[in-house]
This record gives sequence, C-alpha cells and structure tokens, in this order.
Amino acid sequence: MMTFNETYAEKQMQLMERHPELRNMVSVPLDESGVNLEELSAFMERCWTHDYGREPRLRFSQAFLSWNMGARLTGLAAKDAAGNLLGVIVYFKRGYLKDGTVRYYAIETGLSVCPDSRGKGVGQWLVLGIRQMIRKMGIDFSVSWYDSRHNQPGSSFLTLAENRARKGDAVSVTLLGRVMDYEGTVRYGGFSPVEKVALRLTSLIFPYLSSTDLPGRFQVMGWSADKFCHYLDLLAEVQSCNRSGLTPDAGIFSKWGRGGRFYALEDRENDRVYGLFFGHKVLLENHRFYFQADGIFISPALSFFEKRAFLRHVEQILCETENCIGVTVSETGGNPGWCHGYFPVASQVLSMDAYRPTGIGLNRLKAGFVELR
Repeated sequence: MMTFNETYAEKQMQLMERHPELRNMVSVPLDESGVNLEELSAFMERCWTHDYGREPRLRFSQAFLSWNMGARLTGLAAKDAAGNLLGVIVYFKRGYLKDGTVRYYAIETGLSVCPDSRGKGVGQWLVLGIRQMIRKMGIDFSVSWYDSRHNQPGSSFLTLAENRARKGDAVSVTLLGRVMDYEGTVRYGGFSPVEKVALRLTSLIFPYLSSTDLPGRFQVMGWSADKFCHYLDLLAEVQSCNRSGLTPDAGIFSKWGRGGRFYALEDRENDRVYGLFFGHKVLLENHRFYFQADGIFISPALSFFEKRAFLRHVEQILCETENCIGVTVSETGGNPGWCHGYFPVASQVLSMDAYRPTGIGLNRLKAGFVELR
C-alpha cells in the first residue's frame, strides 16, 4: 500500500508545469468547471470508445454517473487556455464501518483524455490532482483500477500501474465471468478466436439452465432497510473465512436498492440471510446487457446444491427478465467458484493510496467485501 506523499505530489506537479503542453492548462473541480452531467458523460464515452471500441467495459452514462455521484459532480477537469476540455477523472465517495464508526474512502475512475492530448502528461496531472483533492477532504484512502488492455505508449497503465506494481503498491485482481448466452457473448464481447473456444467449452460444461427451483424454506427478495443487520451478519460470516474485516455501511448497500439490482436469499423459517447478489446492468448494443456484479456472497453453511439453486435463480432473472447475456464479478466482490460456471476471463491492476493510518492494505481489500468500482 502506498502512503500518499503530499510534498512529492506537489513537486511532481511543479515539474510537469514546465512541460510545454501543460503550461497553459488549468485543472478545476468538476462542479466548478461549467461541465454538466450530459457533457461529462458524452466526453468520457467519446474517449473510452476511442480506446476500447466495442469491447465490454463500464459505460459512463448519465444514469451511471448520477447513480454513483448523486446530484453533485465529483472529480477534476483539465482545460486549455481557451476553455476546451482536455481530460477528466471522477471519484465516487463510499462509506465503510471501522470500530463502529462510519469512515470514508474514494474510488477513482473514468480517467479520460481526448485523443489529441494523449502522451502529454494530462492524465498524470489529473491523477496527482485528484489525490490531493481527496486527501484534503479528510477521506481515509482511495483506490483505482488500471486496465492492461489500455497499454498504449503514454497510457496511464504504462505510466502508473506497472511502476506501482514493481514497487508493491498495486496488485493484480482477476475478473470472473459467467456465460448465460453464448451467441450473445461472442457477438458483443470482442473476443479472440482462442477466447471464443474457451467460452464455448465453458458454456457446454456449465450450461445456462432455466430453473427457479429453490429449497422450500428459501425465497429471493430485494433490498430492505429492515434487513440491513442480516446483510452485515452474512458479510461477517463470509469475511471470517477470507480474513477481511472491511465492512460497507448502510449507504453502500442501499445504493443498489435505489438504482441497481439487489437479490437476497432469505430463510423464511429463521429470519436469516444466506446469500447476496447485487450490481448493475451495463448496456452493450441492441438493448442487450451484461451484468457487473458488485458483490456475490454466499454463506458457507449452504450446501453445494443450495448455492447453485440461488445462483441459477438470480441468473434466470438477469437473463430472461433483465436481458443480460452474462455476469462478470471481480474477485474483490466475491468468487462463486468455477464449479458454478464462474471462470477467469481477464485481470486488472488495483492500487491504493492511504491518506491516514487505517490498518487496511491491498491484500485485505482484495480479500473482498464489495466491488471497488
């Protein structure tokens, strides 16, 4: 874990100011930049489409940004002397429980630099700037992701992630996938021939089965504020197995109840929650989606077949009602296991900057509580 060094960051930004391309650039908080939600979404999508084309990825739609940020735009914008937008980075503030008190961390995401300004230090300037901003807000730490697909010369992956990984300040995190519609996954996924063969084999060995049969005492329900203590009980049970002690607060869980998808496996007989499956839909094309699971947690007390019944029940809802072709989940958000059809499909690099002592490190984050996106 890297402890943020304010003096180092300021020196780096002073050095970067000498760069001829940055001399006339200014950075301003997003909510003071004059950029509205519609313009922010359009700019980010334009930049990310340039980088990734049709490949599966997060979509920075107006709905997604508003869902994560609320009414106020949170992030940093870079503009040239004429007021043209050169780049942006956003952060999502999140709460977690520490010693019975709600504390906060931030997720840095959506670093976007217009193609004409690539390789000129704009991205690095924004990353340094937003970390200074977050530190001054009294937030405990921030996390950020780097995608190895985005490894062009001058990219944030080569400039920041690889350097941090060599220093031990970043860790590789596996992304797991579950195929429910093979044809749709191949059509919209942008996979190589070898990856398509692997997906085909996976879909044959672990086919999607339209089945909603649950053991009689179980029911799958949506988010309920009255059940929050039961959600925490389940997390504590799961975390005792993976040695993680980081617990989200009620605000994080209620987020999926407001705008995402949230499914809880409840026991009618003893008023207990045995499973959680929550996240959000990501639009592909032609009204097809994939589901980004932000958390899949299942009690170790359940049998193999009870776990499978819960997973298949939710997968059926996602496939047949929500029009999703598959599910992805980072290992930070839970690992349902290959025996249930969840296989590694990619990996990304997770980094962490600490602004004050917390006792939380990268490995503890990787052990999982909810997806850090």
